Amino acid sequence: MRIVLRVSSLVRAFMSSKAAMAITLVAALVGVSAVGVASAITTGLIYACVNNSSGTIKIVSATTDCSNNEIPLVWNAEGVAGPPGPEGPTGPAGPTGATGAQGDTGATGATGATGATGATGPTGATGATGATGADGATGPTGATGATGATGPQANIDAEAAARQAADTTLQASIDAEAAARAAADTALQSNITNEAAARAAGDAATLAAANQFTSSKLTSPNGLFSLSITNSGIVLAGPTGSVTVGGANIVVNSSGSNITVSPTGVVIQGTLITLNGSCGGVSNVGDLVISNSGTGIGFGGSSVILQGSTTVFVC
Repeated sequence: MRIVLRVSSLVRAFMSSKAAMAITLVAALVGVSAVGVASAITTGLIYACVNNSSGTIKIVSATTDCSNNEIPLVWNAEGVAGPPGPEGPTGPAGPTGATGAQGDTGATGATGATGATGATGPTGATGATGATGADGATGPTGATGATGATGPQANIDAEAAARQAADTTLQASIDAEAAARAAADTALQSNITNEAAARAAGDAATLAAANQFTSSKLTSPNGLFSLSITNSGIVLAGPTGSVTVGGANIVVNSSGSNITVSPTGVVIQGTLITLNGSCGGVSNVGDLVISNSGTGIGFGGSSVILQGSTTVFVC
């Protein structure tokens, strides 16, 4: 760690002499190395070593250690700012600038408001009534024409009867056509109703089949057998047993007896296991367990089964 020492009385006396001032000035102007200048720029301080014998000042970097016969000195590269000077007098006014270019023509002003309506002028004088014209003469009355002969009534009645009969026949044809069309419409509506019922029945059957297929479970018509498919596996179930395939295991279950096949082995669970038609106890309480070496498993000798089934046999 560098310790910045204050100038001792000897150095202070030397530095106060004219020779020391000259030496210091020369050292400051000529002897300042690039490292010292860089240090002053970076830290704002100037580092130097003063020789105790000759008083020579050597500008060094901030990391340089002075020799045993030298005293380290540090001072600010820039002095403390002095107080602000008095405000100077106001300078003379500058010459008048040249006239600026003419500005653009301003926008057209808004249209003024409509003036008030002038007063109504006086009514003009009524003109004179014109003279009434003379009435025209009445024309003479024309002579009355002779009365025509009376037509035969029998012909009119016959024509009316014929037209009435034709109308009756036409109405009968219209009624028959309407009845035929009504019967045809009834038959068509019956066919449409039957077709709709058949399609509805077919759609219901199709929908039921689709639902049964998409529900991930198929069930037999009697409901005793089913096949379920899920993300975890497949289950084939019957009245008394099931087969489950899930992950790495396959489990066959029938009335409490299980066979489990897994990557680690096969586990058989049941009250009666038949092998080659013969029976024999599998493991009973009290049975003796002897290892191949003649010693008991885990005990250094023979061992006795303390827990096990007394009803499990192999036949």
